[in-house]
Amino acid sequence: MLNEDQIEKLVGYGEKLGMNPVRLRWRLRNWSKNGLSIGVSLVTILVIFNVVAYLRLYLFEPGWGFSGKTLFAFGSTHGAWVFTYGEYWRLISSQFLHGGIMHLAFNLFALSIIGPKIEEVFGTQKLFVFYIITGAAGFLAACFFNKVMSVGASGAVLGLAGVGCGYGFRDGTAAGKELGQTMLSWLIFSTIAGLFLPIDHASHFGGFVTGAFLGYSIRPNLWPTKTAKYITSLAFIVCAG
Repeated sequence: MLNEDQIEKLVGYGEKLGMNPVRLRWRLRNWSKNGLSIGVSLVTILVIFNVVAYLRLYLFEPGWGFSGKTLFAFGSTHGAWVFTYGEYWRLISSQFLHGGIMHLAFNLFALSIIGPKIEEVFGTQKLFVFYIITGAAGFLAACFFNKVMSVGASGAVLGLAGVGCGYGFRDGTAAGKELGQTMLSWLIFSTIAGLFLPIDHASHFGGFVTGAFLGYSIRPNLWPTKTAKYITSLAFIVCAG
C-alpha cells in the first residue's frame, strides 16, 4: 500500500497537471486501502484509454488525421520539448496519442494480441508498469535519433513484446522459447513494414530492447507489488492529466 508521503507526492504531480488535489488524494487513499478492483483485463482498459484519447483529438480537430499543432497541444514527443524545456511527461502522454485512425487501429490490434500473453505471466499492475516504462524508453530513443515529433502506442506495444521475448528465452522451456520467438517476430514484422510505411524505428527498437531487458531480468513473482502500484499510480496521473 502507499504511505502518506507517497500519496502526497503523487497528489503534487496531479495538481501540477490541473487535477483536483482533494479528490485525487481521496482516490489514492481509497485505492491504497482497498486495492484496485477491476472486472476487465488491463489490456481492455489500455485499448479504451487509447480510443478515448483519439476521440478527444477528433473532437478538437474533426478528421481522420491530426495536425502537428494539435498533437503538440495534447502531448506529443519531440527531443527539443523534452530535453530543452524539460517536458518529460510527454514521454508518457504521447503513448496514448495517434496521428490517424489506421495508426490507432494497427497498434490496438497488436496490443490485443501481445498484451494478454504478458498480462497472463506478469499480472495486471506489472503489465501497466512495463507498458509505461518501455513506451517512455522508446520515445526517449526517438528523441535522440529523430528530428520530428513522435506519437503512438507502438513503442510500448513492442516493449511488451520485448518483455515476452526476454522472459521466454530466460525461462528456457519449450513454451518459453515459443513465446520468445513469437514476440521477436513482431519486431521483425514491424521492421519489414518500415520499408514501406513511415514507421518510427527508434521508438520500436528502444521499447523492445528495454522490454527484453526487463523481461529477462525480472521474474514474475519477485517484483514487489508495492513498487508496481506506486509506478502505476504515477503513470495514471500523468495519463489522466
